[in-house]
Amino acid sequence: SGLLNNEMGFKIKSPPKQILAVRGPLTRQWLLDQGIECPEVYGDPALLLPKFYLPKCKVNYRMGVIPHYIDVSNPIVEKIVKCENVKFIRINGYNDWHEFINNINECDFVISSSLHGLIVSEAYKVPALWVKFSGTTYADGWNFKFHDFYESIQKYSAQPLYVNNDTTMEELCFAAERWVEGEINTEKLLEVCPFKNFEILK
Repeated sequence: SGLLNNEMGFKIKSPPKQILAVRGPLTRQWLLDQGIECPEVYGDPALLLPKFYLPKCKVNYRMGVIPHYIDVSNPIVEKIVKCENVKFIRINGYNDWHEFINNINECDFVISSSLHGLIVSEAYKVPALWVKFSGTTYADGWNFKFHDFYESIQKYSAQPLYVNNDTTMEELCFAAERWVEGEINTEKLLEVCPFKNFEILK
């Protein structure tokens, strides 16, 4: 639904037949710069999830940790998930897609180095901190997809929180308290959704 990295020199060899929407304004601008028409319709499709499923689970954890797959074995992640009242939430390997959503909604807030951990959390209004864990190599170009998403929900100054061995639970809780809900309007995205045979929750 959007460009991953804007520093790889990637060019589209054959323009798409039609573009209905993109993740955010940065991806749209990248397409326009290549002479490809793109409507001003934004939103990762995962933002539509609350229109199809509303979990009924209770909050059982203070914090959830959603690491990108490259961070799963990071010693800092392993240290944090051993803390009391913390839930480890993986991003794949589920038999039922509802489980991922339920896990997020069981937490007061989440920290995530996974983009879709952040997107689903924002969709369900669960405070979410974009984090980077020390010890993992991150190329700056990969920040593009995060900024693209955050600009689509009017969070233009979003930056990652760097988590290291000295980061305390108190610091993470304090950062979560300053989280501000994004402005998510999915009406335009729904209008162009190519899947017509679905029932939307009212």
